Amino acid sequence: MKLQVNLACVLEQSHLTDKLTAFNGVAATARDSELSILNSQLTTLYKKNVSFSAARRHNNTCPDSAILRPLENKTMKNHYPSVVKGIALIAFLLLTYAAFSQENNIPFTPRHSVGINIGHEHSFGGVNESGKKEMTVLAYWGLDYNYQFARKWAIGLHTDFITESFKVENKIEGNEKEIIERSTPIAPAVMGFYKPTEHWSFGAGMGGEFAKEENYALNRFAVEYGVEIKKSWEVFGALQYDVRWKAYDTWTIGLGISKSFGERHK
Repeated sequence: MKLQVNLACVLEQSHLTDKLTAFNGVAATARDSELSILNSQLTTLYKKNVSFSAARRHNNTCPDSAILRPLENKTMKNHYPSVVKGIALIAFLLLTYAAFSQENNIPFTPRHSVGINIGHEHSFGGVNESGKKEMTVLAYWGLDYNYQFARKWAIGLHTDFITESFKVENKIEGNEKEIIERSTPIAPAVMGFYKPTEHWSFGAGMGGEFAKEENYALNRFAVEYGVEIKKSWEVFGALQYDVRWKAYDTWTIGLGISKSFGERHK
C-alpha cells in the first residue's frame, strides 16, 4: 500500500513535468495560463508527497493506517477469548498439581472402616407371577468392611443381603434357559479398591451368592464416591455390577454411611 501511493504521486508529478516541457512552443498567452495551472498542480503534488514521507517516517505506516488500525484491533479482540481460556487452563493445572503435591507430602496412616448401605438390586432376567420376563427390582442392604493399607489402595469384604425372594431366568448351556427361584440370597465378595482421589474408589473382586436352592460364584465390579461429613464419618454412593457364573447378572445402586478407625493422615 505504501509503495503504491508513493509511486502514484511520483508518476503523476513526472507526467505533469513532461507536459510542462511540451508547452515551450505554445503561444505566450496560452502558455502562461497553462503554466500557472501546471505549477499549481505540481505544488499540490509536492506537498502531498512531503506529507506522505513525513507520516511514514513518524508512524512507519501509510495514510491508510487509520483504516487498517481498526482491523488490527478487531483481530486482537477475536484472539482475546482464546488467550484468556489458555491462561485459565494453565492456572487450573498448576493448582491441581499443587493440591496433589501437598496431599502426597502428608504422611499416610493405614485405617479400617465399617459401613452400611441400602438400595435396590436390578435384574433384566426377572420373571413375574404370570411367568413373563421383566426387570426385577429388589430391596437390599449391605455391610462393608474396608482396610486402606496405602494412600491409593484398599481391600475389603462387601456383603449384600437381598430381603426378598424372586424368580429369574437362568442361562444354561447353548440357548436353553430355565426359570429358577432365589430365596433371600446373601452375596459376599472379597474386593480390591483403587482410590485415585480422596473421594473416588474403583473396585473389583470375587465371591459367591448363597441361597437354599443353589449357590453361584460371582465377580463383582463397583464404583463408589464418598464425602466426609464429620471427622471419621463419611456418606457414600455405590454403583455395582455382579456377574454370576453360568447364571444371571444384576446391577445395584445404593447409598450408605461409614465410620473409619485410625486417622487418615498423621
